[in-house]
Amino acid sequence: MTIIELIEKLKTETHRRANEKKDTNFAFGIIEEWYVDMLKLNPVRDNDLLDKYYHKINGMIYGLEAAYFITEKEKRELIDDLHWTRYGSHIFE
Repeated sequence: MTIIELIEKLKTETHRRANEKKDTNFAFGIIEEWYVDMLKLNPVRDNDLLDKYYHKINGMIYGLEAAYFITEKEKRELIDDLHWTRYGSHIFE
């Protein structure tokens, strides 16, 4: 699972709950905003901000696993994807 897939899964669940007139938290909007902002940053110049977004998204991933929204396997895949985004994406610049 990638971060993009997680956002889509959260979005689908939010819309499903909204259609059933249940409480929703729109967590997908938060993680989507953080991830998009993270992708726009320069890894050399914006190192502190990259770390900030990395840790926020990382914490949300662990929280989603604790709430049984994602599995342990999905959590590991997401952490790998996030790690590559944080530390590996600048290799190609």
